[in-house]
Formats: sequence, structure tokens, C-alpha cells
Amino acid sequence: MLDAPAHLRRAGACVRASQVDIALFHSAQWRAALRAVAGHHELTLGTVTKFGNRAKNLRDHVAGFTQHHDIAEQHPFGLHHFLVVQRGLTHNAACDLHGSISAAARALGISQPTASAGLKALERQLRLTLVTRSARGTTLTDVGRTVASWARDVIDASSTFERGITALQHAPCARVRLAASLTVAEYLAPRWLSHPEMAASETDVELLVRNSSGVMDLVTRGDADLGFIEGPHLAAGLRAAVLMTDTLAIVVRPEHPWAKRSAHAASLAEFLAAPLVIREAGSGTRDTLEDAVAAAGHAMPAHVPHLGSTSALKLAIDVAESVTALSALAVRDDIARGALVEIDVPGLDLSRQLRMVWREQGEMAAPVRAIAAFVRRQSTPA
Repeated sequence: MLDAPAHLRRAGACVRASQVDIALFHSAQWRAALRAVAGHHELTLGTVTKFGNRAKNLRDHVAGFTQHHDIAEQHPFGLHHFLVVQRGLTHNAACDLHGSISAAARALGISQPTASAGLKALERQLRLTLVTRSARGTTLTDVGRTVASWARDVIDASSTFERGITALQHAPCARVRLAASLTVAEYLAPRWLSHPEMAASETDVELLVRNSSGVMDLVTRGDADLGFIEGPHLAAGLRAAVLMTDTLAIVVRPEHPWAKRSAHAASLAEFLAAPLVIREAGSGTRDTLEDAVAAAGHAMPAHVPHLGSTSALKLAIDVAESVTALSALAVRDDIARGALVEIDVPGLDLSRQLRMVWREQGEMAAPVRAIAAFVRRQSTPA
């Protein structure tokens, strides 16, 4: 036999402190669920729905249950308290306006038991008698009418607050800060930012260029609203969405001995023994290359010259017989016109994902969400 908390989990009753969720209880186990609620009241906001053949909403049972066991009083300034008071004040003001609980319930579009439960919960929170209950019906006391007159101000202020928050969420940002790794900044971001849809936007966009590690640092610290990375790793506290797939290309200049081979290929051992020049630590290109070599059962040489940009690497292999790995996006045109030659290294998987990253905590402002959605539309799905 399952214990009460197990019934609660099995029923899917999960009401988080940050949002009001609808919790559905197995009709045969609702009493066990209520007992479990009593033992886990910090998770309970009293907004649950019963299904089955019982006519009364389980929400009312939980409201009464929490009152009886003094649950709300244990967290007098918590979200539960706020919601109970806000809901009760709405019911109280409607009852004063429409003359009865049943009329108030009809005006609010809720059941009479729900309206009654809301008033009872408010009485419990305020420790005041707001209604007189008799066989002829329920009417507000003098105290109840006084509270109702004050409640209207609270309800109006709450509505103003909600409208203000909505306006802030959709207000234009003075500036949206994007951070992009070098490949994205050089070969993708210019296309995004010059698009007519972006040009027509009133949002001022600033693009910060770093390597992938630097991009994640900026986003984590809140110094950038969105980031675009090309490395395989993701910093803690960030979420990511894949924009497109990319691959690294091993390239040499046309005069390199490997370029003269008919297959334009070299073994992994030859590649690791060659005079390599690669990107700096923290670069997504370097991380991808090192991970690929490790996956093939090898390790990169201990001391490899590194440069901080795509153009610097291209120049380095143009003046010497060096070998490098760059994004296919960065060398596509060079290969097409014969300025560089791509070398196949069997056993080396150099595919990777280009990703958009943002902070796990907090909400994006509306202009940031719009840019994120635009970039995803413009990118090729992985």
C-alpha cells in the first residue's frame, strides 16, 4: 500500500512556490492526498482540482483543510498567504457589490462553494468575521462591508501592478547585447543583423565578439542577453538551443605536400606530427578539435602555437607549411577559389553544433525573445 506522500506524487500534485499549477488527484485516494498535503504544506497553494464522481471541487476541501490545520498561519507572508488574501478580497468585494455569495459567484464565473471557501479562507487569514451565515443566506457583516470598501483599492492596485509588469515585459529595450564567438560573429551575425526584419526593429543591438568561453562568461554575468557559441561544452547556469550544424575543415595551402596527393588526405598520425597552428584555449574550434582527437584515442601535442583569430590562422598557413583546423564556414570561399586545400583525416570526426545560449534563471525581455526567435528562424535546423 502506498503511503500518503506516494499517493500525492502518483496523483501528480506538484504546486511549486513560483507558480500555481493545477494538481489532479486520483479520486479514490483524495483523502490520502489531503493528508500528504498537510505534511508538505509549503508546496501547497490550495489550487487543486478533483475529478471523479464527487460534485464538490477538491479545491474547496483543501481550502478548508488548510484552515483547520492552521497551515496558512505557518507561512503568514508566503505566496500562499498572498493568493488566499487576494482571492478572498475579490470574493468579498463581489459579494458586497452583488448582494450575495451566489450572485458574486455568478459574476466572477466560479461556483458558489468556491466563492464561499474563498471568504472562509479570508476570514481565517484576517481573524475577522466577514459574513453572517443563516438559513436565509449569507450576508456581509459591518466589518465585512468595511473590508470590502478597502478591498476595491487593493484589487485596483493589483490590476495596475499586473498591467505595469506586462508593459515592462513588452517594452522596447534601450539596447540588446549579443555576444558571439568568432565564427558566428564573422560569418553568421552580419547576415542576421543586416536582415530587413532586424533593420526595421526599434531595438538597438550591440554585438560583443569573444571566443566561446568568453561568450559564456558574458552571458553568465549578465553582461550579454544572448550568446552564440561553437564549442561542445556548456557552462553551468546556462541553457542552449542548437541553431545549426557545422564542421571543422583541416586545411593547408596549395603548395603543401598533402595538397599534391591525389586523395588530399593524411593519416591521423601524420596530422598530429605536422606543424600545427590552432586557436587559443577557450575557443570552440580548439575544444572541438581536442575532443575529436581524444575521441579517436589520441592526444594533441603538448606545445602547439595558437593564434586568436581566423584571419591570423589563414595567414600562418599561407606563409609556411603549417596545418590548421577552421570552420567550414570560414574556409568555404577559400577552398572554392583554390586558395586553400581541404585535407581529409580518416577517423577524425570534426562535426559540431553552433548554439545559442542564455541564462537559466530569469526571463528574457520581449525584444531579446524576438531576436532569439528571429535567429532560430534564420538558422538551419540541426
